[in-house]
Amino acid sequence: MKYKTIRKQRSYNYMAYIEKGVVYYYHYKKYQKALNEYLAAYEYSKNTNNEFLKYQNLYHIGVVKSYLGYYEEAAQLFKQCIDYYSLKSKSSLHPNEIFNNKKGYLNSLHQLIICYRNLGKTKEADSATTNRTFRSEK
Repeated sequence: MKYKTIRKQRSYNYMAYIEKGVVYYYHYKKYQKALNEYLAAYEYSKNTNNEFLKYQNLYHIGVVKSYLGYYEEAAQLFKQCIDYYSLKSKSSLHPNEIFNNKKGYLNSLHQLIICYRNLGKTKEADSATTNRTFRSEK
């Protein structure tokens, strides 16, 4: 029983760091502070089974790193997110979860292309759109 309570508390801590990061990022445009909060959440995410939240947080870290000019690091994070969301969006999840994963995939792809553009890697940006474009099964 005590272990379950501790696990639940860690989950709350994890979400609190993400929410605080969102406030710094979105409302105050304090990108370094937002990154610090997302990185703290990342440490807590190592102990959670919720893969979607882990990758959602990685996406946020990538966005903030991109805003701060760390395009190479951000691009690596977006590639990880693309791989995860691509697999999940083609799995047999609830339609709402599939939608969320498709959205995560497309947002990650968009951010990856932005990173490539800022790095002057136009060929990589072009190939990302042609090679990684999501093709939904009809």
